[in-house]
Amino acid sequence: MAGKPTKKQSRSKTRRRPLPSHHELAARVNAATAEHARQRKLVPDIGEPGARRWYDYPYRALEAVTFNAPWKRRVPPRVRSSVNALMNQLMAFNQRDRARVAYTDNPLHNLFVPDGEQVNIPAFCLVDYYAPSHIDTLRRRLGKAKWNRDITRPYDAPEVSLMQGRQHDERLTWEELARFYNRNHRAEHHSIFGIRAALPNEIRDAAAYLYPLATGLTAIVIEFHLTEDARTLLNDAMQADHPPQLFWTKGRLRVRDRVDVGFAQVAAAREKLHDAARQWMSAEVPGVFAQSPEMKQTALDVILTSAHDPSSDDYDRENTNYLRSLGILGIPGYRTIIENLPGVSVLEYTPEAIEHRGDAGWTLVAQESTAKEFIRASHRPDGDIGAIGSEMIRAGRGLLTRLGLYTLLDMKQSELSVARDTAHRLHSRRPVHGAKKLRRSVLRDSLDLSSIVDGVIALTSDQSKYDWPLPKLRNARINDQDQPGDSVSTGWATRQREWAGKLRQLDDNQLRVLGLTTSLASSIDGIRSQRWGLAVSALSFVSSVLAVWLAYLALSGP
Repeated sequence: MAGKPTKKQSRSKTRRRPLPSHHELAARVNAATAEHARQRKLVPDIGEPGARRWYDYPYRALEAVTFNAPWKRRVPPRVRSSVNALMNQLMAFNQRDRARVAYTDNPLHNLFVPDGEQVNIPAFCLVDYYAPSHIDTLRRRLGKAKWNRDITRPYDAPEVSLMQGRQHDERLTWEELARFYNRNHRAEHHSIFGIRAALPNEIRDAAAYLYPLATGLTAIVIEFHLTEDARTLLNDAMQADHPPQLFWTKGRLRVRDRVDVGFAQVAAAREKLHDAARQWMSAEVPGVFAQSPEMKQTALDVILTSAHDPSSDDYDRENTNYLRSLGILGIPGYRTIIENLPGVSVLEYTPEAIEHRGDAGWTLVAQESTAKEFIRASHRPDGDIGAIGSEMIRAGRGLLTRLGLYTLLDMKQSELSVARDTAHRLHSRRPVHGAKKLRRSVLRDSLDLSSIVDGVIALTSDQSKYDWPLPKLRNARINDQDQPGDSVSTGWATRQREWAGKLRQLDDNQLRVLGLTTSLASSIDGIRSQRWGLAVSALSFVSSVLAVWLAYLALSGP
């Protein structure tokens, strides 16, 4: 999403690597063959004669009883299949032991951090959006005394600012709602004017900001500044050992090698930070993402490196796994840069580990020395990592309000598909009861979707309004960063506007079909009621005739 390069942009002036010669290819094949022979020598195949590992004994027993016995043809197919599956599970332990001795010094198969490299994550921010169904709850939360305790706030009460922002569509503003400090940390930076709150242990302080996007759509961004120990959690996860592990997937055991274990551990450490902040944000100001069982608040991280220069492609290409684990490798020869923050690149973060893909988000990355230079150039004192993170996260707040719209539209499209399937299921089983459930669902979800779509279209239709809180962005080649590049925000606005228009059309079509279906269901129920009425009338007529006949017999008797 963040500026996919065209063929013209992705060309780099760096000279391409020559193809390996036949001798080099032969040397690589010989090295791979020797490595494989070394692994088999250190860790023999499972079930080999003389092997005395714990899994060799049951494997040989199952193989002898089921596949090598004279009665092997009489074994039922189901038993044979079950035994074969159990033997495959035992083989996974042998593969794990072999992975422990495989490629121990090869940087392509390990997550090595170069000497002199130190990765810090001083701050990150989260965004959530608020549609009509969330405003009452949000207004009550902001109206609590805790949110009005910050005496440095020069504006109206937070709940008043919230409603004013939703009443004026042309209002271009943002404001700080409150600043929180961790009550468990006593540090010199704490201010007597902030609000002391029970923040997660990794969070030093947090600040909430209000961004009115449209009359029916509001965003709240909360930036979190980490403690000194928490800033190095990603670096510690990369520096730790990453032994091969077994994991259960799709009904069987599989082996995860060193580099994949490293990817998973780094992604887990990053997601742990985000989830702790998400839980606190959901408890304080629940919004669209907080009420979704699948989607999470979109995160934007600030990452500082001491050795790697993200604005350059000059790095060891055989030692890039640690960059992949952080999601800062980028596209070769191409970057999305912030012009007023030299050396800062905007990258989309997608975890390598599949189980952590829900934590996908965005990253502002820069080299620490470069960041200190632009801080000095802006006539600010040379600050520490925390000061650099504060300067970068200030540029990332408005950026996240626009980038988070991708996740918001994606979530609404998924909910629309689920609602369509639910409508079919309810109407096909119990039309009347299903219509009541659908009416409640449509009144809430469709109203929210309509407000979100209208807000996104109104925001993206005015490019100046869309660009107002954004830093100056452009797509640039690595070697031609001084040359003018394509506008990034224009492409974002166009894609989001088109996506919102498609969602509006899908919602209108679904509402039209639901209205027709409800009308047909009511007609069917009316016909059924008429049939029952005719049946009751017929029974009443028959009973009347029978009563008259019985009365006649009684009068005409002897």
